[in-house]
Amino acid sequence: MKKTVLYFHRKTEPLVEKTARILALEINQLGFQALETQSTQPLRLLTDQPHLLHMFIQKWPLRPTELIFLTLAKMLQIPVILSLFDDQKKVFKTFKSWTPDALTVCQSNELSKYRDWSCSKALLPLIPFSTVKGKSKVESETKAKRESFFVILHESFKELESLQLKSTVYFDARKLLASSDAKTLRKKWSQLITEKKHFSRYIMLTCEDSIEDLLQTESSVIVLADPKISHVELTTWIEKTMNRQHLILLNSLQATGFSQTWTSGQNGLVCDPMNWKSELQKIEKADFYPTLQTYIKPNEALVPLTNEISRLYTKIIHQKTSLLSMPSATI
Repeated sequence: MKKTVLYFHRKTEPLVEKTARILALEINQLGFQALETQSTQPLRLLTDQPHLLHMFIQKWPLRPTELIFLTLAKMLQIPVILSLFDDQKKVFKTFKSWTPDALTVCQSNELSKYRDWSCSKALLPLIPFSTVKGKSKVESETKAKRESFFVILHESFKELESLQLKSTVYFDARKLLASSDAKTLRKKWSQLITEKKHFSRYIMLTCEDSIEDLLQTESSVIVLADPKISHVELTTWIEKTMNRQHLILLNSLQATGFSQTWTSGQNGLVCDPMNWKSELQKIEKADFYPTLQTYIKPNEALVPLTNEISRLYTKIIHQKTSLLSMPSATI
């Protein structure tokens, strides 16, 4: 049985840790012995003597202890897979000295940043699992008509001006609280509604309770197609809204990480990342696609990803074993 160490930092995002733990459970059933660790102590590699080290990293840069851990594994001829999440910035050029044997990212366009890395590459998104317990009010009482959008603001109210929608728009304004207190934000929004009458159809949400109440009582199009949304944030919203009679809108780049799961027009909508706002107007004209909703079975996203990772593990271990068994590698 091939022994694999799965590392994630103790302060990493819960979704990253959960994905690592779920994959550990799954690959244990596929002929691997998965050992989880939050420690970068060199002794761990010396005592466990794994066939593979899989490091789950939320974002650059690596911590100094993680670089040392990775470097030691390379020195010990242990193949290393680096899984990167929320890769919003270019990698440091100096990191090429510690190039892993394989790299995984969340969506296909991120792979272009690593063209000059001489290692295997694959896609591994975070794994969404529904957080819904029991039936929502919409489902248990009556099937509500879908006639609203839910969007996320990142910097200012100006982001709403280009939507040009006639329907109700709920928007999450919690990120705006980083630069303004709640009282000032509400005052600014009241002034905007007075100046621009079409904003009267837009409803601001600034707390978790009001958003959760909306998700339970409404049936909306959940707009996640904005490229500014990070992968951790994207997966968090998918977990919150799937299997609740909502319809999720992703862009085509985001969907590459869940290619076996997302089928536009069946369990969600997929659009061009540069034209996602114009897609909202098409959804309005289509009466919000009343027969569609985003429903994902528990294993629908997990099984294909687990099989892909299992194949990657086997490939990397085989490559390293073959290299070490070559006559030129023998001392």
